[in-house]
Amino acid sequence: MKIEIFGRTEQGCVRESNEDAFAVLHLDSPTRKLDPDGRPVAAGRAGTLVVVCDGMGVTGHGDQASKIACAQFVARVRTETPRLIAGRVSREEVLRVAVDEADKAISNAVERSPQLRGMGTTLTAALVGADGVHLMHVGDSRAYHFLDGRLKQLTEDHSVTGQLVAAGRLTPEQAREYPHRDQLLQALGRGVEIEAQAVRLELGRGECLMVCSDGLTRMMPEEEIAGVLDTYTSSVRACRSLTEGACARGARDNVTVCIVRRIE
Repeated sequence: MKIEIFGRTEQGCVRESNEDAFAVLHLDSPTRKLDPDGRPVAAGRAGTLVVVCDGMGVTGHGDQASKIACAQFVARVRTETPRLIAGRVSREEVLRVAVDEADKAISNAVERSPQLRGMGTTLTAALVGADGVHLMHVGDSRAYHFLDGRLKQLTEDHSVTGQLVAAGRLTPEQAREYPHRDQLLQALGRGVEIEAQAVRLELGRGECLMVCSDGLTRMMPEEEIAGVLDTYTSSVRACRSLTEGACARGARDNVTVCIVRRIE
């Protein structure tokens, strides 16, 4: 399976710093990372990993939480890659263990530096391989499947607004302006047991997987996002159009977008 993959982040128009963190890397190669031109590559035997984290914290250390989680998550997946290739562990197991490690890493950082107390982060990750896409998700960043001009949300929002939308008490449009939209029910670093959501997806030729922070979905409706993905077949151009489009609307939060398009 060949894929075209790209990721991009913007600070936005309001935040004083970027509290998002993301990573894109090919697990079969220790050196091959994100191609700045988004050229097609083989997904690889071990797969290609995409991670998006959106940090938060009442003490203003969300950027540290997202970086810690993203780095620890990637490190654990890297450690498990030989066992994954040998078939001794499944992709879902690797991702779930990595989420736990990322969660513990934030808690350990707070123990060492109490001034970091209260920080946390979302985490949405995708492992793309020949056998499909495996997702692991905590928080309100999102993963979407783009197929035949339509955008389908794959992950649940672990938030107050996410529950209200699921219950039919709010529309997605109303949720973007709801007063308690920032209240998460699950996040890494909270010191409570995490119930990460696992999703599996078959990605067909010409189809896209998009992983993004809520800085995008708060500023652009899904219909408009789908229009961008339909217009630009290049992952690079689509990422730039989406992040710059959110900023053009006055992006109140950091904006991160990663797009995986299957070529063949």
